[in-house]
Amino acid sequence: MCAICRAARRGDHAGVIVAARNRLGLTQTGLGQRVGLSHSEVSRLENRKRALRDVTVLRRFAVALDLPGAVFGLDVPAGRRVCGEPTRGEDTVERRDLLTALVALAAGAVLPTSAATEQTRYRTVAALRVGLVRTRSEFDACRYATVGRRLPALVTSGHQLLAAHSGQARELAESALADIYSLAAFTADKTGEFTVAWVLADRARTHAAASGDPVSIATATRETAVAMRRAGHHDQATDLLTTAAAGLDGGNGWELAGRGSLLLTAAYTHAQRGHSATALALADEAADVAGRLPARWPANSMFTAAQVPIYRIGIHNALGDPARALTVARGIPLGALPTAERRARVCLDVARAWFAYGNAHRCLLALRLADGHAPEEVRRPQTQRLTRELLGLPGRPPDGLRAFATMTGAV
Repeated sequence: MCAICRAARRGDHAGVIVAARNRLGLTQTGLGQRVGLSHSEVSRLENRKRALRDVTVLRRFAVALDLPGAVFGLDVPAGRRVCGEPTRGEDTVERRDLLTALVALAAGAVLPTSAATEQTRYRTVAALRVGLVRTRSEFDACRYATVGRRLPALVTSGHQLLAAHSGQARELAESALADIYSLAAFTADKTGEFTVAWVLADRARTHAAASGDPVSIATATRETAVAMRRAGHHDQATDLLTTAAAGLDGGNGWELAGRGSLLLTAAYTHAQRGHSATALALADEAADVAGRLPARWPANSMFTAAQVPIYRIGIHNALGDPARALTVARGIPLGALPTAERRARVCLDVARAWFAYGNAHRCLLALRLADGHAPEEVRRPQTQRLTRELLGLPGRPPDGLRAFATMTGAV
């Protein structure tokens, strides 16, 4: 029996890692690069000075070392799960359920008043807002299946509150409902359902306009413009974004945040059309807006100073300048970013920059790091496509790429 098998039978995860690393001739530094950990962190894990219980970390080690998940107890008998780790079948079911919920919302399907006890949870606009904040936190953690399960209750309650109120109370309900539809549109975009995203974003704009809330209007406008861009209507998208941004230049922090968010989206949209000067100028303008935000601005709000360099990575990638994209990325303290969604976005844009260089090894490292922060992000259609393209690069593929592609559903 080999050393890896003996360690696996004892449940000695550290022993499995040491034996597998030695088999591949990897140093601790080399293994750390594959899984997104430092040399010292790998050393502590191998020397059992740090417990190996995190399923995500174990999964990354399995992929990096070309091992089956069973050696870490990750392959589960039928009907059972380990630590909540989804199986491939569960991934498929959750994605199908998410798409079903989003399509139903886009089609205007709202649950009847008597349906589901969860619908009674949001009986006031304040309670609806609380539910929206909680759902947004799930989105920020890249738990999109959970978002999909919660959205129908939010939408249904929002429409019920609209029917029950008038005057200012109705405007508040309109604003909340607009933000719910914007979140639904953003979620649809994440899943690659761009037509559904456009329908939901347009619905968000309708409710936002009725509310008169500039922040809701800005958020819905951004989602609509992104959907337009996905459909190839870049000029209409930039016109929409810059016009809306021009109306949000007050001293109010939330209006500034709305303006900054719209400017960054416009900058990236121009970059996709190759309009280098305009894209970079709009990003600089967004940076100026960030400098005018209140001193203690929430780190997870719709726009912060930290988002400017995040967008600059994507802008330089779109302009065909991966060197500048990577330079910007090196200056971003990944651990300081407040949400998994933003950390994963940086990792994925770094992966795209390395792919542009043809460096498959570093591209895979960035994809694995994204997986460590947000597993659902590397299972999105756009990321799966990048993984498949990585498999198609000339030369010998990096170790573990095929296993990673299989694990994430890319092949």
